[in-house]
Amino acid sequence: MVQGRRSSTKPRGTSSSSAQWDEVGKAVKEGAEELRSMAQRQRLAQIEADAADGPLVELWAAGDDKVASYAVCGPDGLVAWYGEFYEEDKIRKEGDQNSADLSAAGKAVFLAGKVREELEVSALTVRIHVLNHHVRADDLMRAALGAGVVVEIDVDDDTTALDWCREPGSKSWRETKLERLVVADADADTAAESDGEGETDSTVESEEREEGVDN
Repeated sequence: MVQGRRSSTKPRGTSSSSAQWDEVGKAVKEGAEELRSMAQRQRLAQIEADAADGPLVELWAAGDDKVASYAVCGPDGLVAWYGEFYEEDKIRKEGDQNSADLSAAGKAVFLAGKVREELEVSALTVRIHVLNHHVRADDLMRAALGAGVVVEIDVDDDTTALDWCREPGSKSWRETKLERLVVADADADTAAESDGEGETDSTVESEEREEGVDN
């Protein structure tokens, strides 16, 4: 009888040991998340430092939930990338306009990363113009870290990207000359204009003659 009772009785401390292991597991998980967050902050700080004197890419991004499409445009109205959302899109949720705009902005970050690779620079800044004030740079941090770019969000009323969402067809970002998405250096342009001001008519005429240009 006594032995039977002993065999059916749970060892003392089983529940408390289980609770302790749960606490340990929770602490490990929290520690891993804190470490990951710390590494992300360090990586972001390095990208910001490298991008301080780097190129600036300027993009306009919009999503349209009603037609399940997106568009990313560059300076001067250039459409860089547009088409329909894939069903496997990890950000856009059907019926949610905010997620459509956020997904489009994420594609702009990805595109900026491709520009960075094309230019062979360690980091750059991308200024993304959106129509939706719910799109924030913090929401794009993971994408920014992966792309190696600093994200600036500007909310304005330019509907160029939104208009392209309703255009038929599609365009892959691979079809775009990525250098066209980089904002020209204003100082360099000014210097070039200044250099051209000192050129005389006789110099121009001489060059034209050498090239065989007839007036």
